[in-house]
Amino acid sequence: MAELIKLLATYGAALLLEQSQNLIALLDRSGSLLAWNHSLVQLCKAHKEPAHLRQLLVFSSQPRLQTMLHDALQDQAITHGQLSFVLSETDLPASYNCWFLPLPNQQLLLYAELIPPLDHKSAQEYFRINNELAAKTRELQKARHALVQKQTALEEALSKVEQISRTDELTGLPNRRRALAFLEETIRRGGPTQPVVSVFLLDIDHFKQINDQFGHLAGDTVLRQIAGILAGSMRKVDCIGRYGGEEFLAVLPSTDLANAIAVAERVRQEIEATPFVIDPDQPLRITVSIGVARFHPPEDITRSLLVRADHALYQAKERGRNRVCSAEESGDEGQQMRENGSNDGVIRSEG
Repeated sequence: MAELIKLLATYGAALLLEQSQNLIALLDRSGSLLAWNHSLVQLCKAHKEPAHLRQLLVFSSQPRLQTMLHDALQDQAITHGQLSFVLSETDLPASYNCWFLPLPNQQLLLYAELIPPLDHKSAQEYFRINNELAAKTRELQKARHALVQKQTALEEALSKVEQISRTDELTGLPNRRRALAFLEETIRRGGPTQPVVSVFLLDIDHFKQINDQFGHLAGDTVLRQIAGILAGSMRKVDCIGRYGGEEFLAVLPSTDLANAIAVAERVRQEIEATPFVIDPDQPLRITVSIGVARFHPPEDITRSLLVRADHALYQAKERGRNRVCSAEESGDEGQQMRENGSNDGVIRSEG
């Protein structure tokens, strides 16, 4: 009886393996096929007798196979996962629930159950939904692209608005607000004790007479030309802005009083030497008056610095125009006044 039971078990198990619709195979640790049942043989025929299980899988399932094999051998426990097998070049892949059982000698047993495919109606519904999702995705991508374009246009518009709000429309120079902000930032960066920064205020002499004699368009032309001279005379680190009317403010970082006076004098001379063509038969000679001041920490603030520069400008006007004046305190040397370039001589008082 024992022999009969053993015989039945052996042949019954073999019959069960061969008749099973599931995939059953013996693998080595790398996934190479060592033995397999009839269902896997049928699958293999479509793939010209592959030697490795990886060759039967779609590309996306291959990394998952390696992970499952590694986990089964590492943990000596059954691992489970879903793998997709390629049936043929024309058929859709078939999905299987797969179990890998570790065996002695670093071998594994594969047992895979087919996941039933959708019926025809369900497949049609699946593809309909999938197509709708794809269409919606395309619509969303187009909407996103349009949104990005609008956002870019908005950012460019805001940048232009910001630029306009900080730029003098007539001369293209920074306006008063931007020039003052630059001055305050320059002082702040210098710290409370040693910000070396100087400024000068420039005013066009007898500008009202130009407007009255030649008109405001001629006055605008003069302003633009002087703005161009100023812009060409400044360093990249400097800021020259239209302060208001016919006045301009120059902010000179890392510049002491002597160098600021030299820059202002160079500008004054260049403007005086430039012919301003308003009337082709009578080019104008324009002169300017300039007041220079240096920031003195810690007692100075922006307002007091500009008040002293304005006072120096007033002194230049009072003393005959077309000159550079500076009324600054410099250590123990007291009040300093410098005047250059007037027709009635040069007065200097340097510390």
